[in-house]
Amino acid sequence: MKAVTQGNPVHPGRPASLYPRRPKPRERASEVVTLSASCLISAAITVAGLSSSRLVVWVAGAVLFLLFSLMLAVVLRWTFWPGFDLGRCSTLIDEWRLDEAQDEVALGLAARSKEAREQAEILRLFVLAAQGDTAAFQRAHAALVARGFEGTNWLAFTAGVCAARRQDWSTAQERLERVSLPALTEQHVALTEALLSWAQNPDRAPSAPLKPLAICGHATLEELARAWPELAAYLQRRPDATTLN
Repeated sequence: MKAVTQGNPVHPGRPASLYPRRPKPRERASEVVTLSASCLISAAITVAGLSSSRLVVWVAGAVLFLLFSLMLAVVLRWTFWPGFDLGRCSTLIDEWRLDEAQDEVALGLAARSKEAREQAEILRLFVLAAQGDTAAFQRAHAALVARGFEGTNWLAFTAGVCAARRQDWSTAQERLERVSLPALTEQHVALTEALLSWAQNPDRAPSAPLKPLAICGHATLEELARAWPELAAYLQRRPDATTLN
């Protein structure tokens, strides 16, 4: 993953992702062990200072113990009990990091907050659609409809994306033509336009001007290709595909 300080190679004026991949528990094992050992050592220093009546040693040990304990608590909290972050989840989707977004959605669905669960259910539709998991998408779509979700534009958009992902072009075109573009983000408008162009002429190069930069968001075309290889290949059919604009 690119560091924030390196900037974004696709959009030079924007920073790289502010959300690096969440480390797995095993990847932070050494950090947990080091902090635990530091807590024990500082606790020993505190006890030694107390038993020898040396105030400076006792204060130094106590401060170090509190500091290392706090650091350890933070590491344990975010490694083993991470919370749902709407901003992080939305950014991962915008960057086409769908597997990570799916993990974030799972956190949201398990959250105590009703609002977080509802937000996760809404974002899950796009993740499942873009991953091409039709059966799971249809279940999630039906659940939102049954619950009285009023975002018909989002339902039509994600249904069109899901149909395009499985290359059901007639369904994709029918769903996407229902979408009100002004209600979508710039990235989703560009994606809708590209998918409509693709649905109308699946075997031809795009005839209408497309906006691959907007579709990619903060991702590169190579990163988009990992998430949706066929879409990236379609964008590469453009006559001006040598320059990603």
